[in-house]
Amino acid sequence: IRRPPRSTPKPSSAASDVYKRQELAQLLSEAFPGAQVSVALEGGHVDITVVSAEFEGLRPVARQQRVYAPLSGLIADGTLHAVNITAKTP
Repeated sequence: IRRPPRSTPKPSSAASDVYKRQELAQLLSEAFPGAQVSVALEGGHVDITVVSAEFEGLRPVARQQRVYAPLSGLIADGTLHAVNITAKTP
């Protein structure tokens, strides 16, 4: 008797969200060393807050562009959508 191969159980949605949140936080922390980074996932929505001295003197749109830059590949391939960014100085 042939049995089908056992499949690896997929992580629960909550576990998957925690993993994605940690990955995004790590990616942004590497892009903005020394910054405070916060990532919240709710369904398909991502709320990102980055507090960095690097934003000093930049307009809000320029700040958001800097945060979008390391995420551009994830946005382009559809991994991330509905991204809300708050980028401010300490």
